[in-house]
Amino acid sequence: MWMPCPTVSGLFLLLEASAEPEVREANISDVRRQGVSGEPEPLTEKALREASSAMDILGEALVAGAYSKAWSCREDALLVLYKKLMEIPVGTQKEDLKNVLKGSVFLIRRAIKDIVTLVFQASLKLLKMIITQYIPEHKLSKLETTHCVERAVPLLLARTGDSSARLCVIALNFIQEMALFKEMKSLLLIPSYLVQPLKANVSVRLAMSQVDLLARLLRDLGTGNSGFTVDNAMKFALSALEHRVYDVRETAVRIILDMYRQHPALTLEHLPPKDSNTRWNLLYKAIFKGFAKIDDRPTEAEVRAQKRAATKEAEKQKKEEMEALQGQLAALRETQAEPQEKENDTMKLKNQDPQGRKAALPDTLENPDIHYLDNLHLLWGEE
Repeated sequence: MWMPCPTVSGLFLLLEASAEPEVREANISDVRRQGVSGEPEPLTEKALREASSAMDILGEALVAGAYSKAWSCREDALLVLYKKLMEIPVGTQKEDLKNVLKGSVFLIRRAIKDIVTLVFQASLKLLKMIITQYIPEHKLSKLETTHCVERAVPLLLARTGDSSARLCVIALNFIQEMALFKEMKSLLLIPSYLVQPLKANVSVRLAMSQVDLLARLLRDLGTGNSGFTVDNAMKFALSALEHRVYDVRETAVRIILDMYRQHPALTLEHLPPKDSNTRWNLLYKAIFKGFAKIDDRPTEAEVRAQKRAATKEAEKQKKEEMEALQGQLAALRETQAEPQEKENDTMKLKNQDPQGRKAALPDTLENPDIHYLDNLHLLWGEE
C-alpha cells in the first residue's frame, strides 16, 4: 500500500523526540565544560521576531539552541540540524525541501558570524553538505544553490578579514574549496565577488585575503568559462597595484605575471605602452622584468648591461687592433730601413777615395816646396 511522504515539518517533529536525548547529552557535557545549566535559555522577544519563520520549519528547540549564549549549545544545534537534513527521505515535496533549506541558511548565516571557532566550523560543515548533497540528492534547482551562495559568501568573505588568524585561514580555505565544488563551477558566483575593486577603507587583512584568494583561484580555475576573464582579473590587479600596503601590491604583481603566462598579448593590452613614463615605476619595472623571465629573454637592464659590455669589449678590441697595427708598421719601417742603411754604407765606401784625392789635390797646389822637391828628385835621377 502506497504511503505518502511526510511533510518536512512533520518529519522534524518526529525526529525532535529522538534528537532531544542527544541535545541533553551534549548539554550535560556543556555543564561540565562551563558549569552552567545545559538547557538553552528561552528566546528573547527580539529573537522570537527574528527567527519566527525558522522556528515554524525547524522547531523552537533547535532554533533556541542556535541562539543560546552557550557556544556548545550553538554548535550542537547545527550538528543536530545536519543530521536531520541527512535523514530527510528522497521524494519529499519540493516546497517543503525549499522551506527547510531557507530555515537552515538562516541559521548558517548566524553561525558564520560566530566568534567561536567550533561553531563557525559547524556552520561550514552544514553549508558544504547542503550544496554538495542535500540539493543534488533532492534534485533541487540551481536557484537554490545560488540562494545559499549569495546569502553565505559575503559573510564568509568578511570573515577572511577577521582579527583571529585561525578563523581567517579557515574562511579562506573553505571559500577556495567551495569554488571548486562541481555544483559551484557552473554558477560562476565566487569569482564575481573576488574581482570587485578593493575599497579604499577596507582593512589590510581583508584586502590581503581578497587578492590572495583571487590569485589562488585564478591558478585553480583559469579564465575559461570560470567567471574570471583577462579583463576583470587585470582591472582588479591594476587597481590593487595602487594599494597602500606592499603585500597587496606584491600579490597583484603575481596575478599579472600569472595572467601573462596564459594570455601574454591580452595582458599587455592592459599595461602602459613602452614610451609611457609609468613603465619607469618600480612596480612596472618588476612586472616587465618578470615578463622577460617568462619569455626566457633578457630584461631591459640586462640588455643595457650587455650593450655596455659589448661596447667596452669593442673598444678594447679596437685598442688591441690599433696596437697591433702600430707594431706591424714599426716592423715594416725597420725592414725598409735596413736595405737603405746598407745602400748608404756602400755609397759612403765608394765615395771615400775620390774625396781623398780631391781633398789632397788642392794641398799640393797650395804647397810649392813639394813641387820643388819632386823636381829635384827628377834631376838627380836623370844624372
